[in-house]
Amino acid sequence: MKLIYGLLSTAMLLAISSSCSDDYNPSEGSSGKINPLLELDAEAITSRSQTQSRDAAAISVNDLKLRLTSADGSFAKEWSSISEFDNNELYKVGKYTLEATYGAIEEEGFEKPYYYGSTEVIVKENKVTQASLSAKLANSMVSIATTEAFQSYFSSYSFQARSKGGEYINFSSTESRPAYLRPGEVTVTADVTKPNGQTATLEAAVFVAEPKHHYTITIDVNNGEAGSA
Repeated sequence: MKLIYGLLSTAMLLAISSSCSDDYNPSEGSSGKINPLLELDAEAITSRSQTQSRDAAAISVNDLKLRLTSADGSFAKEWSSISEFDNNELYKVGKYTLEATYGAIEEEGFEKPYYYGSTEVIVKENKVTQASLSAKLANSMVSIATTEAFQSYFSSYSFQARSKGGEYINFSSTESRPAYLRPGEVTVTADVTKPNGQTATLEAAVFVAEPKHHYTITIDVNNGEAGSA
């Protein structure tokens, strides 16, 4: 799912804005203006065979924070939302980087998507520079599913998912939400109680998670033959 937002709120006005002249009546000749146009891409890549997979948690484009920095390091400014960005503000001619973010890569767990996008902006003398950028899901989604055989065999169970260097994210037996983890090596373990009352911790999966991907780990027992341990 993709959402697009500009400094003008409706699609009709946005189209009109895009067609306007890039020139303006300058008050000085060494500066220009910036008009940011944001796109939010909540789509997560997944295997076609995984019917449980879904897009990342939907947020509003207006939830994205903006940061503008100059290439020479002389300027840096942040906005908590594009609605706070003043497209009449003047910026010195030169090269800038415009970034859009939501959340943080270090924050992991349920309902913690991390979106990030950046683009290079060249401010020209007496010109309005259109700065288009897309904020995409930048962390990984991990869901855990179990087969009927697994559910029937173990009297109780729960799971943990952990990215390398991260904290353990606990999944109860009824948890259906995906957890958001930093990209890299991910380990999934299961705490189970057998029919005889014995407990064990099992390593269910180890894999390398990529940004913008949704992984569903399906855990079975004895390939569905749950009649024996």
